Amino acid sequence: MVAAITLLASASHAKPASTPTPTPCKASIALAELAGIGTTHRYAEYVLFFIPEKGVRGDLTIHLTARTDAGASTPLVVTGLKAELSQRAQGEQAVLVVTPSAGIRSFAVDDIDSATGNQTCSNVFFTLSTLTYSTTLSFDDTASWVTLDQPTIVSLADAGFKTRIYPNYPDMAKEENVQGDVAVDVVIGQDGSVVEAWVNESSGSADLDGAAVSAAKESTFKPAHLPAAYGGVEVGSIYYIIYTFSLDR
Repeated sequence: MVAAITLLASASHAKPASTPTPTPCKASIALAELAGIGTTHRYAEYVLFFIPEKGVRGDLTIHLTARTDAGASTPLVVTGLKAELSQRAQGEQAVLVVTPSAGIRSFAVDDIDSATGNQTCSNVFFTLSTLTYSTTLSFDDTASWVTLDQPTIVSLADAGFKTRIYPNYPDMAKEENVQGDVAVDVVIGQDGSVVEAWVNESSGSADLDGAAVSAAKESTFKPAHLPAAYGGVEVGSIYYIIYTFSLDR
């Protein structure tokens, strides 16, 4: 899901040496949520969003572990996830998995297979937050598509703006001829509310970054939802907005 916003206004470091860091995992979990509870068996429907590292391309096979608060774990395998920044495009990819109970509290990425080989990951996990944890929505857990503990890749009907707020160009930034792009990730709840927003890629200016995040938080959205073939319930999602601050007309 991509939105690009350009804001116009009239007007005009080197890092210290450090210890080498491990190669980042080829993909990480950006959001995981309990989307609904089954009406018959009380199965739990989870939706996960992955973000690939920059430069990663092709199909990925991701080995996960789902964990409960009690310490029980379930291995899961996601096959054929596209890494061409699909989560930024129309028809965003999400991973849908149904488990026997709603006790899952975190998902961890264990390793990833790609065309360039296998990569073991560590400490790449996502703990479910109460902000995206809902038992109020339901789905038909007797439907033919329901297969326990077998993740399925689905294309969501995207979220989108209801009210798009444009950021104010900070006066200090204009006076100092500061320009740039700010990429902001926004977590949109099942009701379309903004749950959280943060800078994904900075402009290099704290003032521009802050103005962009404030505008994203003040905007309102339509929620995304699963395809009708998979129950059609509304789900939380991540929206990616690019704000361009330019002094050129």
